[in-house]
Formats: sequence, structure tokens, C-alpha cells
Amino acid sequence: MKISDLSIKRPIYVTVLFLVIALLGLIGFRSLQSELMPKFTPPSLNVQVIYPGASPTEVENSLSRKLEDALSSLQGVESIRSYSFEGMSMVFVTMVYGTDIDKAMTDAQNKIDSKKAELPSGILSPIINKITVDEKSIITLSATADLEPMDMADLVQDRLMPDLLRIPGMAKVTTVGDKEREIQVNLDMEKMKSLGLSPVQILGVLRAANLDFPTGSLKNEYANTAVHLSGKLSNIETIRSLVLTTLPTGTQIRLDDIADIQEMPKDNLKLARVDGKDAVLIDIFKQSDANAIDLSDAVREAVVQFENAYQDDGLQVEFVSDTSDFTRDSIKSVITDLLLAIILVALVILLFLGNIRNALIVMFVVPLSLIGAFIGMKLFNFSLNLMSLLGLSVVIGVLVDDAIVVIENVFRH
Repeated sequence: MKISDLSIKRPIYVTVLFLVIALLGLIGFRSLQSELMPKFTPPSLNVQVIYPGASPTEVENSLSRKLEDALSSLQGVESIRSYSFEGMSMVFVTMVYGTDIDKAMTDAQNKIDSKKAELPSGILSPIINKITVDEKSIITLSATADLEPMDMADLVQDRLMPDLLRIPGMAKVTTVGDKEREIQVNLDMEKMKSLGLSPVQILGVLRAANLDFPTGSLKNEYANTAVHLSGKLSNIETIRSLVLTTLPTGTQIRLDDIADIQEMPKDNLKLARVDGKDAVLIDIFKQSDANAIDLSDAVREAVVQFENAYQDDGLQVEFVSDTSDFTRDSIKSVITDLLLAIILVALVILLFLGNIRNALIVMFVVPLSLIGAFIGMKLFNFSLNLMSLLGLSVVIGVLVDDAIVVIENVFRH
């Protein structure tokens, strides 16, 4: 039995089938992820190794070349590029398409570990990352307030960021332009020479006074008590009163006697300004399976709560960029195109065929055909992004052509 015969002889069956398709399509549409670009992970690795104090030439000769030798034996390597900077080596490994990038990361770690004896002893642990195009911030906020730079940094780091990280779908939050606190110890070299002290001795005193670690336990037949040595420097006055040495006369030389100790904002390598004013930029990253539009809505609600809670501090948080706006506009564009297509096709059929029934059929069939596509998108793990929405916009034109041709032939025969 042909599909056309089945549709004519069993209209109830076909009606129920299309209602099911419409229902499943709507459910699939509501559960689709929304993001700016589709997920795409190129077969590339990035290996970063820190070598403190080494010059670019030393990094290249003693580190970068040996990393290249270790990574060149990976299976499926297409090309290797290395960059040597002062105190750091970066190696980019491009694999052939189809390579399991997660397995390649594990193999790369094993290859580097096998060469560890040949690498410089002063390097830090290698950092291996896969390069993905969707690991970019989806929202950038700017925060300003009537506070000193260090107080503003405390507000962002201790209040705003923890609340943002609690939002479902949030992966991480980073900042640019916040001036964190640091204790600066400016030594007086003349006084140090007269007392026979060196910077190394002062550094040793600071390290010895800033300890915090478990030292063991006390056991008896009744209890087992853990012992923890807690000697962290808690404030600037404690640092100033540290005893460096004791003179033969019994006089104690404290750190404050030979140094100027101040709590100052840390020197920033990056500055952030919005409309010519100093600000703190907050970059928000979403989890890979999170919905960008839902996350954006949750962040907007959080921003309103922040401004109300810290109104006395003059806190103002503005959206510098939000990639979900492009996704929203694309979805609206597809819906607009669909509505225009339905209206125009219905008018064309009504004008040239003079049949209201056929015009109503097209008004239901065109959107129903498009809604069915969301079932496949959900099953094959597609998302609503610029590419998929562009494809849906193109398909609307095909649906319009087919609808006119089919209805005209049905009406003729």
C-alpha cells in the first residue's frame, strides 16, 4: 500500500501520527541546547611547560626540542609547532582527523613522563589541553563601584564570583582588571649591611613564620588526637613584629626596623576600562552541556540581586557582551521566516487556486514539517546555533516550493 493510499483510506491514523510528530518535535525543541556556534573539537593538543628563570634560548635548547622529540612519536601526528618564551615552552600538536583526542592526551602525558629524566629539573608539571572552539566566554560583565581598588577586588572575588559559580550550568568565572592585595616588603640595604643581614636570611624568617601543616597525632588507649601546626601570618602587624636577630646587647631586631612594609594592590599586567573608567571584567564560561540562553537569563537575575544587595557601595554591573543575544535573534529570525512563508504560501494558493481548504492545509503542513526536524536534532545531539538555524531558514524555502507544487497537483487531479 502506497503512502498516499494509506493517507486517504486511514485519515485518523495519519492525523494521530502527525500529532505525535508535532508533540515530539515540540518536546525536542524545548530540550535542545542553545549556543552561538556548534561544538567542534579539532584534533589538536597544546602542551605548556613552565621553566622559571630560563631564557628563550635555554628553553628552546633544553626543553622545547626534547618535548618535540617526545611528542613526535605519538600515533597520528600531522604537524608539531613549538614556541619558546622566557620561562615557558608551548608546543602545539596537530593530529590527523579521526584521532581520539582524549587518548592522545593520555599518550602525550606518558611520552613526556618517559623523557622526564632528560628534561631540566627546575620545570613545573606539564599542562596538556585539547583545543576546542567552544571553550570561550559566553558572557562578559563589567563591574564598577564606589570602592578602593583592593576593596573592589575583595567584593568581586569573595562575594560576586562564589554566587555566580553556584548558577546551574556555570563552568568557571575569570576576572580581568581586579587589583588583588599583596604585602610589599621594601628592604633598607644600608641598615641590613650594618646589622650583617641578607635578603636570604629575611626570606627564611618569613617562610619559617608562615607554616601550616599537619605534624602527626597523639595516641593513647582512649583517644587518637591529630596535631596540626598552624602558624600562618594573619595580618600586617604580625609581619612587622617578626624577630630577625638578637644583638649581643639583648636588643631584638624586628622586620619593621629594616624594611618598609605596606599592604598595596598587586601590579596588574592587564587593565580593564569601560567608557573610559576603570572596571573589573568578569568572563563567564558555560559547561559543555549547558544551555546558553538559560544561563544568560540566570546571570541577569543574579546581576539584579547584586546591584540591590550592594547598592550602598554603588555597585553597577553591565553586560559588555552576551553571545546568547545572537542565538536569540537567530531563533526569532527563523520563526519570522516561517510565519512569512506560511502567510505567503497561503495567499498564493488562495489567490491562484481560489480554495480556502488547500490554503488551510498548507498553513498546518509547513510548520509541522519543520517541527519534525527537531526530533532528529535531539536524537543526533545537535544544538540550536547559527549553523543549524541557518539550515532551517534554507529548508523553509524548500518547504514553500514543495508545498505549492504538491497542492497545485492535488487540486488539478
